[in-house]
Amino acid sequence: MKGKKLAINKITLLRSPRSSALSSAPASSPGIKYSLSHGIKLCSSRYCSSFFNRDPEYCRCSLLVWTKAQQNYQTHKCATQPKRISSNVAGQIIYLNFSFTVNRPVSEYHYTLYYYDQAGNLIKTISPEGVHPNRDSTWLAQVKAKKVTGELQVPAHTLPVVYRYNSLNQVVTQNSPDGGYSKFWYDRLGRLVVSQNAKQLTANNYSYTKYDWLGRITEVGEKRQATAMADTTSRRQDSLQSWLNYTYTLNSQTILAQQVTRTVYDLPATLPLVSSTTAYNFHQKGYTMRNRVSNTLLYDVLLPGSPDPQYSEYTDGTYYSYDKHSLSRIYSGAM
Repeated sequence: MKGKKLAINKITLLRSPRSSALSSAPASSPGIKYSLSHGIKLCSSRYCSSFFNRDPEYCRCSLLVWTKAQQNYQTHKCATQPKRISSNVAGQIIYLNFSFTVNRPVSEYHYTLYYYDQAGNLIKTISPEGVHPNRDSTWLAQVKAKKVTGELQVPAHTLPVVYRYNSLNQVVTQNSPDGGYSKFWYDRLGRLVVSQNAKQLTANNYSYTKYDWLGRITEVGEKRQATAMADTTSRRQDSLQSWLNYTYTLNSQTILAQQVTRTVYDLPATLPLVSSTTAYNFHQKGYTMRNRVSNTLLYDVLLPGSPDPQYSEYTDGTYYSYDKHSLSRIYSGAM
């Protein structure tokens, strides 16, 4: 740790003959004058408002500061000698240079690094496992030299997670050490509609999301698609819908998608029968369902239909009922 250069506020020692124009003291006073260039008051004495042309017998504060400066110099063994005050030159400045170095073990661990672009987007992270601090003096000297020349000195960090964005500051790709390479596609309103991770890539599978006219998520799932997704497809409503309607065979069965979750809003649902009876004392009231989730349905596979898929053939469902205070009751049942 480098110390700061300490200047004793331009303390000057003036020696002039009594006949000098700077001297206006009585004849009985000595010819040594003390002054402070900024006129700082060092004590409560009324004679300390200005040290210029004052006799030491009226104010000894400047003499005290001078003595303390000499003591500090001898104590800290400064490498730089203070300038010697000449009897012929006024206004000399005394500088004391201090250097303080501490060596101790590093007690900081588990760093996580974050990198951002000029738009404030997170573009890279380094996990603690991949952070390798370099405190070697040679390396630090190289970093200092590269800063002067404007060059890069890149640390040897590993295991980065890298993000790439589009012009709307939305993530379009993500590459991580454990998850691999993932891609994301958005519709014409900027909503995420299709994504694919490294594991899905090997089987041509994609994850998809559907929305209603109010922008609420109505369906999420996974499907196989032989045609690769592109921005030109996801940003056209008709092309995206045609891409999602693709059917394929899974376990000798023609399906639209698999592992599907469907969310229904606003409308009361027809409850399934459990042991030939409906749920006891569970009723959905239409006037309390507005803008609320009515039910969520889970499908192991979603079968095609005309014009809509066979949403009635679900595996499990959860139903919600609300009172006038928006408190809900939940009923879960399977087909």
